[in-house]
Amino acid sequence: MKTLVISAPRTKSGPPGYRGFANTLQLQVGQEYALFWTKNMRGQLSSGMRVVVIDKPSRQQAEVTLVGWTLQPMQPTYNRVEHYDVVMQGLTVVPFNGGSIRLNRRGLAII
Repeated sequence: MKTLVISAPRTKSGPPGYRGFANTLQLQVGQEYALFWTKNMRGQLSSGMRVVVIDKPSRQQAEVTLVGWTLQPMQPTYNRVEHYDVVMQGLTVVPFNGGSIRLNRRGLAII
């Protein structure tokens, strides 16, 4: 089964706590990811799949189960990419081993 990887680094998280690793763990929501950047990714996502949340700079990692995703009511980006919250449950912090995972420019990967 495929695994969705999302980056939640505190160094690029905007206002204090927003979209950072600790906030993602607490809320069990990855905030405002451009999930459907290709039809290929859309077809690979399913509720119940494994999700890995990583913060490469601080070498933190958690594993969780994908519950779903929610479209955020905001303006799409300049190239009309809509943003979604990734809703998760059962976050467990695990030893970091995500250093070799290559993320796209939106901080996502499916492996």
